[in-house]
Amino acid sequence: MKAMKKKPRYHVVSLRISDEEREAIDAFAQRTSRSISQLMREAMVLITLKMDSDNNVLPRLRREVSHEYTDFGSGQ
Repeated sequence: MKAMKKKPRYHVVSLRISDEEREAIDAFAQRTSRSISQLMREAMVLITLKMDSDNNVLPRLRREVSHEYTDFGSGQ
C-alpha cells in the first residue's frame, strides 16, 4: 500500500497557451529538471511575493515551499 501524501492535491487548473508558450515551458522544465506543475506552483509563489506588500507573508511562504522546493531559486 502506498504512503499517504502530506498535502494531497485534488484540484486541477487549466489554461490555454500558444504553441510558443508551451514550447518555452517545456524547454524550461526540461532544463531545470522540474515538472510543469512544479514550475507553475513556483510561479504562483513569486507572483504572491511580488503582489503582497505585507512582510508577514514571507515567512509563511518560505515555510510552505521549503520542504517541497529545497533548491528554489538556485537555478538547478
